[in-house]
Amino acid sequence: MGNKKTKWLIPIAGILLFFIIFAGQIIEFITEIQWFSNLGYLATYLTAIKYQVILFVPIFIFFAVAMKIYLDVIFDKYIKLGQISIEAKMVKANHKRHFWVAVIASLFLALIYSDSLWFNLLQLLNGSNFGITDPIYKMDVSYYMFVVPFLQAILRLGILTIILWVSLTVGFYAVVLQLYPPSEGTVYYINPSNGPLAVMSMIKRDIFANAVKRLAS
Repeated sequence: MGNKKTKWLIPIAGILLFFIIFAGQIIEFITEIQWFSNLGYLATYLTAIKYQVILFVPIFIFFAVAMKIYLDVIFDKYIKLGQISIEAKMVKANHKRHFWVAVIASLFLALIYSDSLWFNLLQLLNGSNFGITDPIYKMDVSYYMFVVPFLQAILRLGILTIILWVSLTVGFYAVVLQLYPPSEGTVYYINPSNGPLAVMSMIKRDIFANAVKRLAS
């Protein structure tokens, strides 16, 4: 009975967290619909929403699938290289948790991407040449007005994604090292004399030296 309750804990917590964090945006969205509708510019506002949705869906699917595969792969590799004895049903349960973690994390990433890129995308798709050429690079000025801002936004979001991905990886290992300690002498084994299994222990020299030796053999 307890397992049936706990398996729904992550998705329910994720949904509640979503509504708590984005409560202001949800209220703002409803208010904007009413305001633009009263002014007769609802179609203009819906154009912005349309492009955000167009961006959101593929970005969400891409990150959700990529993150789910990534978490499953590094977990399975951790279990194998750490020589950890674990039941198949526990592996399956962890894969389900990875699904919900991927969905929740991808939801936030997709929201950030779609909110940041929709206007740049709209400019990029509807921009036209100015007929004025840059004397240095021989590019039409429209390139700097429509294309460059879009590429800069992609670059900023790419850096943010890398930071979040690294944070997710560190957090993942911090959790699994506590829940499933590796066998002594394996790649992930940390000498207990260097401290408890924690994130800071991962920067100890022995774990990197041990990992290099194991992976090179």
